[in-house]
Formats: sequence, C-alpha cells, structure tokens
Amino acid sequence: MGVMLAIPLIAMADSHPQPEGTCSSSVECACAEKCVREYPSVHSDPPFKISPVCTPRTEHELYAHLYLHHTFIGQHKSQQDVLSTELKKDFGSMVVNDWLITDGPSRDTKVVARAKGIHIQAGIDRLSYYVSFNMVFEEGRFKGSTLQVMGTVVEKGEWAIVGGTGELTLARGTIYKHDSEFVRGEGDCIEIDIHCLYTPMERSKGTSWTFEA
Repeated sequence: MGVMLAIPLIAMADSHPQPEGTCSSSVECACAEKCVREYPSVHSDPPFKISPVCTPRTEHELYAHLYLHHTFIGQHKSQQDVLSTELKKDFGSMVVNDWLITDGPSRDTKVVARAKGIHIQAGIDRLSYYVSFNMVFEEGRFKGSTLQVMGTVVEKGEWAIVGGTGELTLARGTIYKHDSEFVRGEGDCIEIDIHCLYTPMERSKGTSWTFEA
C-alpha cells in the first residue's frame, strides 16, 4: 500500500546545463549583461515580457502508488452523463467525473487527490474513451497542486501527464494503470503508479503595461 506522504523526491541534475563560465545560481549573475545582449528582453510587445533565463533548473522526480475509484453506480457515484447520442456505440457521448484517489484500495482510506474532468466516447466501432482531467491534490506537501492528465480508456493502459501547477509546475510523465478490481455496488478500483518529473517555479511578479488608444 502506497502512502503519498512517503513519496521519494529526488533532485535531478539540470537537464539543460549552462556553458562553462557563463551562468551562476543567481539571477544577478556575472553573465547577465552578456545574456541580455545576446538574447535581449522584449518590452515592445505588450502584454508579454520575454527574458533570458540565467539560472540552472533543478528537476524533481515523483513516484506515487495510489488507487483511483471509478465509481459509476451506487450512492457514492462520482461521474455523470452530460451528453448522449443515438450513434453506434454511443459515439460522441460525454461524462463528467470527480473520481476519488486514495492511498489504499478502500474508499475509507486516506483521500490524497481527486480526478476532476471528462471522458468522451471516441470510438465508432468499439468503446474507446478519451480521458482528460486535473488531478487535484488535497493532502500533504502537494495540497492545492495539480497534475494535468490525458489519455484513452479508463480501466487499463497508461495516461500521459502533460503539465502541472503549484509545486508540480512543468510536470511530465506517465500514470500506469494496473488491473482494476470491481467493487460491488460502486464500480472499479484502479491501482495506479504515478511517475513524473517536475520543476518547481516561483510565481513571476510580472510587468504591466498601459495600452494606448
């Protein structure tokens, strides 16, 4: 049984190291003037500000073993049909979901996150769902952070992690789904392994402009 708070976090080496003799670990580094000269900031295209980055980036590696409760029936139902069609295999139908994610196979175990999003029946000849959701963490150091997830099918295969927010910014990786177990009167409990890289970022203070008429 995996516990989210026990996830090993590994600081990885910078995947884009700076050339020798250029950047230090500070934004106000010795090469700042050189960087600005070779890659000047753009101030003439409001509301955007583009600047060279003179700091090395530290990536973290995240592992988690959790359980997703695909509850489609019963009193704890956590998904709802919002669009149905009369096409073959209900092609084009859409379901909105708010699935529970826990640290154990029972829904009575600790709630770690929720999977909030949609899944659409995208197969004409057979059931083949397109899935897209935000995994919103509710406990521990990642509380309030999210992973953006997308892929096909619900119960098996893999999902792609294509982004993140909060501490999990620039996240990318894979969610591996193991064999699901049917829970009488509720639906499926799907065992999942999360493996991703992410790069924590401080929120930019930004710059504002006034548009002239």
